[in-house]
Order: sequence, then structure tokens, then C-alpha cells
Amino acid sequence: MRDSAAQPALLAGSPTRLSADGNWWWDGARWQPAVSGDGLWRWDGEHWQPAVEIDAEDPEAVSQLFDSTADQRFAAAGRLLVQRRSEWQPATPELAELVGRVAPAVERTAGQPGLSSLLGLLAGADRGELHPQLALVGRMAPQPSLPEADELLASARALEERALDLQKARAGLAEREAEHRRAVEEAAQKVAEATAAREAALADTEARVRAAELEREQAAEDIGRALRELRMPGPGEELARLPDAVLYRHRIDTPDGRGPVDGAVAHVGTAAELWKSQRELLAELLRLEVAGAARFHDSLTAGGDEGYVLLVTRHVR
Repeated sequence: MRDSAAQPALLAGSPTRLSADGNWWWDGARWQPAVSGDGLWRWDGEHWQPAVEIDAEDPEAVSQLFDSTADQRFAAAGRLLVQRRSEWQPATPELAELVGRVAPAVERTAGQPGLSSLLGLLAGADRGELHPQLALVGRMAPQPSLPEADELLASARALEERALDLQKARAGLAEREAEHRRAVEEAAQKVAEATAAREAALADTEARVRAAELEREQAAEDIGRALRELRMPGPGEELARLPDAVLYRHRIDTPDGRGPVDGAVAHVGTAAELWKSQRELLAELLRLEVAGAARFHDSLTAGGDEGYVLLVTRHVR
């Protein structure tokens, strides 16, 4: 941009051919702006260098810098418009009233003309009540107004748009990060629930296995006890010999098996008497056709009065 109010002066002895105020540089044919339109870059005679410190890793700070620089340019444009208020026409009565109200203060703080002086003033006197009023003049100004002011206003609005884009990008990033955190938390919760469920299932399975082991151990113990109870003792001396049985001191032998004397019961009577008292047991013995069953059946049928002995033991083998 050009500062039409002052002709740049070449910096004495400058190998880079910069103006004395550093805002212009001589390209061999004409003076060129040494500051970028947005005020963020400065030409040092060989390279463009950042005019302000920018932390690219901090989007919020960059956004605030853009907003601050835009505000400075709105105020600089507002000062130009107030100083040269006779060269343009306010579009609204409100703007005209504002320009008239701040004009005396602008005239009191006016220094040497030129863009550099405008920006310098903004860093000092305009930082009080005057600065926001000048920035408001710049924001309310119609376009076109003055070429120099329009250039400042265009760069200010571009900076504001860039700041807004950064803010939107930051908001979108924050939302995505929040969604990512929620997704991570949900996944962690699911993992915790699955782990808890697996541990509960494992504990239940272990309990079932242990219960089955205890049940098996108990069953084995019961079987062992039963086997010990059923173990057949030695017969001992012979005490009596019947037609179908031999009675020893500890055992009874029959053609169909043997059993311990301990716990044995003898039922004596005729076939009819025994049938009356032990019908169910005798019916099973008749069905199995054990020794003496046929003779017992014949006697029962004939109503004979011969006697019988029915021996019942705990176990026969």
C-alpha cells in the first residue's frame, strides 16, 4: 500500500534500499510497500520476515492476533476518515455524528502525516476511549470511501475472516476431540464391563467346577463307605445246615448267593403264613426262580402245612 501523504526517504547507507521509516523499499524503479497488506509480514530488503510474533502451535493466540491486528487497522482507517472527513460522505446520520464527535480528539492527537504515524498513534493515545470509537468509524464506513482507508478496511476484514475461520476450526477440533474422548471412554467402559463379565463368568465356572469336585469327592466317599459296609466277612465256624442254606457264625450261604449274618432276619412259618406277611418279597423270589421257589409255590398252592425259613440279609452276592 502507498502512503500518499509523504514521500519515502531512503535510509542513509542502507544496502537493502529501505525507506527511513522501514515501511517502503526501492525495487530499482519504484517504491514498494515493505509491510504486507495484513500487517503480519515485513520485507527486510531480501526476505519477508514475520512482523509480529506468531505461535503456529497455538491457534487461539493466532486468532487473537488476527482480531487485534484487524482492530488496529479498523482504527487506523477510522482515523484517516476522520482526519479527511471532507473528502468522503458518511452513509448514515449515526456515522456522521460519530465522526463529528471524535474529530476534536483526533486533531489533538494528530502527529506527522503518514500510515506509520497512524499506526504509532494507535499504540498510544488511541488505546483509551478514542481507539474503540475510531475502530467503530472504520467498521461503519461505506466503501468506497478513501483509497487508503479502503485498503486498510479490506485487510482488516480479511484478518477478521481469518480469525473467524480459525475459531470455527478450533471449535470443530474441540468437538472432534470431545467426541474422541467420549468414544475412548465408552470403549474403556465396554472393556471394563466385558472384563467384569468375563471375571464373573470365570468365578462362576470355578465355583461350579469346585462344587462338582466336592460332589464327586462326596460320592466317592459315600461309595467307599458303602463298599466297606458291604465287604463280606469270613464265614467263621458252621452253626447249622438247612436244605437250601448253610449258617456260619458270620455268613449265610445259599445256592443263589451269600450274605452276612449281621443284620439278617429269619421269618419262619408255613407257605401260607409267609405269603401273608412277606407277599411282595416272596413274589419277587418266585419270579427269579431262586432255590426252593418251586417247592414253596407247590406248597402254597396245595395249602400244605410244612414249615419254611425265609432268610433276609442286607446283601447277597
